[in-house]
Amino acid sequence: MPPRAADGGQLAHMRQLWSSVENRHQVSTEPICLSDSVYKSGARNSCRVGPVAIIAFIAFLIGALLGQRFNVLSLLPTTMIALPCAAGVGATGGARLLSVLLAMLLVWAALQLGYFAGICAQGSWTSLRDKLVP
Repeated sequence: MPPRAADGGQLAHMRQLWSSVENRHQVSTEPICLSDSVYKSGARNSCRVGPVAIIAFIAFLIGALLGQRFNVLSLLPTTMIALPCAAGVGATGGARLLSVLLAMLLVWAALQLGYFAGICAQGSWTSLRDKLVP
């Protein structure tokens, strides 16, 4: 609630100042942009890839590397590092709690899928190498 003043002119000025202070401290309620066309300028849509999509892609690649070299237990410490990173990216973007939780779920799933892709790739490369090298 804005403070009250005795003079009408002062009251309008103080309300304007108070609203600018309130607007400065508001947290953005925009969800984390995964890959959608958010910005529109006239008839043109520009699409951007959000930071969560980039982190999910990096998590997929890390999972694929882990799948080629290590056992499944290596996913536990990697997940414990990746989830706070995803939460931090969401929190610094000013996203809502649900969006941050979905970003963490996306990163967790990307690690798992990357690990599975790494295991499949390792098996494919091994069988291809055995066929080509006598």
